[in-house]
This record gives sequence, structure tokens and C-alpha cells, in this order.
Amino acid sequence: MAEEYVNVSPKQAHFIDHLTNEQVNSTMRQFWQMIKSFIPGFSYDAVFYVSQVLGVLLATLAMDEAKASTQGSSYVDAAIHYIYQHIDEPIKLADVANALGISTSYLSRKFREVVNASVIAFITSIKMKRASHYLQYTNVPIQQVARRLGYTDSYYFSRVFKKEFGLSPQHFRNRL
Repeated sequence: MAEEYVNVSPKQAHFIDHLTNEQVNSTMRQFWQMIKSFIPGFSYDAVFYVSQVLGVLLATLAMDEAKASTQGSSYVDAAIHYIYQHIDEPIKLADVANALGISTSYLSRKFREVVNASVIAFITSIKMKRASHYLQYTNVPIQQVARRLGYTDSYYFSRVFKKEFGLSPQHFRNRL
């Protein structure tokens, strides 16, 4: 089942010479725990334990990587917070930058560095995920879903949704 773990950190391999001493020591301790668990022999409990330790090990490396890539990104954190707080409104890049007191170009650059997407693409993605949730788990009419997410034009909302999911909101809901 090793291929299941590829999804934990699919973007890059972790090379030991790129890790801090603390990360290397922690990783080696966890590997030693996994090896020791098989000394008495293979059992379901030992395999289950090792799979859990391996999951924690990979998740820890991924979290350390995420922390390193977002250091100094307090503006990005604040921008994401602003976006979630105003998800029910039309949000423009200028709105977010003005709320943070920084330029749109600086916000765009920092946001792309940390999130690897533009501010507008991130906003659209979040709104479409929320829309899919509404369509999947509620009976709220599509026009109301659009309004709840700050879209004043439900036809435009439908085009954006179809671009994101490959289905119109109505077909998405009917498919379920």
C-alpha cells in the first residue's frame, strides 16, 4: 500500500541533505521505531503501527515544508482570512490589498509565491468548492447559491462553475 503515501507529499522528494539536523534526527528515530516493531515478527498490529508512524513521518515532513514556504507570509495569511470572511461578497484583488494596506502587485507576487496561484484563481476556487457543497448537500436554488457567494449574475456563476467542474451547476446537482 506504499503508493497511498505518495499523496501525502506529491510535489517533491525529501532528500536528507536538504533537511535540518532536527528533521533528520526525528526521521531517524521514527524509522528506528518502525524497524523495532518488526523485531518480534510480522503481525497485523505491527504493520498497522508502522503504517501509522510512516503517515505521521510523511505528514510531518510535508508540514515542515509548508511552514518553510510560508514564513514571512503574514500578508498572505491575512489575505486568505479576508477572503474567507468575505466569501459571500464579490471580492476583487484591490479589495483584499486595500484591506491589508499593501499594493495589489505586492500582494499578487507574495500570494503566488506562497499559494502557487493568483489571488483571483484562489478566490474562484474557494467559491466554487463552497458552491459544490451547497449543490451537493442542500436544496438551495442555484440562483441563491450564486447570490450567497457574491455572484450577482447567475449565468456568469454557471459559466465559472462549469469551467471549474466541467458540468453546469444543474447537471452537477442532478448527477448526484
